[in-house]
Amino acid sequence: MAQTLTQLIANVQAQLIDDGTRFSTATCTAALRACLMDVNERAPINAGTRIDVIAYQKEYELSDEDSRAMSILDILEWDDDGEDHTPINYDAYTEDERLFFRLRTALSSGEILARYTIPHTISGLDSETESTPSARLDQILVDGACAEAIAFRAASRIETIN
Repeated sequence: MAQTLTQLIANVQAQLIDDGTRFSTATCTAALRACLMDVNERAPINAGTRIDVIAYQKEYELSDEDSRAMSILDILEWDDDGEDHTPINYDAYTEDERLFFRLRTALSSGEILARYTIPHTISGLDSETESTPSARLDQILVDGACAEAIAFRAASRIETIN
């Protein structure tokens, strides 16, 4: 089961053999946020959605379908009869932090299957209500957050010398 922010902070502090005096909740939260960003760059969640074709329209906004979309994996023409979805040539682009794709050849009808990535979330971090990482990723987050927290602490200690 995916862990919440509170549980992950407790695990980070336990792994660092700390009771919160050297590695505070705020430091651990910042470290988990930094580590989660790295995890989302390297191992995001794959998702997909079907989009109704608008006759002869080439441009579609994926952010309208899923505001969490980070990148497009592929765009396919939906096959109602089976699993033989046909790849469609497209160009992806972003504008004002929204994700779009432009078909190179417009379709007249049917549906498009857009496959894309979305980020993992941790319940309690940045107002999220659901934790999505697997148990394996939870441990990777704890290990990475420990490294980040140690780097934060080392930097703060060095700055006091100057």
